[in-house]
Amino acid sequence: MAAIFISYRKLGEDKASALHLAEDLRESLGQDAVFLDERGLGLGRFDDQLLDEAQSCKAMIALIGPAWNDRIKELRNTQDWVRRELEMGLQRGILMVPLLLDQTRLPEESDLPSSLLKLLHYQTVRIHPRYW
Repeated sequence: MAAIFISYRKLGEDKASALHLAEDLRESLGQDAVFLDERGLGLGRFDDQLLDEAQSCKAMIALIGPAWNDRIKELRNTQDWVRRELEMGLQRGILMVPLLLDQTRLPEESDLPSSLLKLLHYQTVRIHPRYW
């Protein structure tokens, strides 16, 4: 099981940045240190694998970019995978890192379900992909 779990939306700049971040972290920390579903899922039920990884990681990065905010209403759905991943990390009390892409802003409290409000209490990190 990986130490770091990257949660992200699988569209556009968000996906490209998640892939880039995972590769950079793997170069620094080792290939097995980072879980990203794009390259970390094996054969079998993907939902079991995702939940196992989210349940066992030591830190979770919530990569928040344009696609994340464009699809923020999907977080109201209790079956949304990004919501489920983040809820698990918040419930476990592990290190959570909201990582903002470029000029993306943190969501407002009113945009999030109550189960994700704690995410707004963590120190954010901002990266600018064009200066990677």
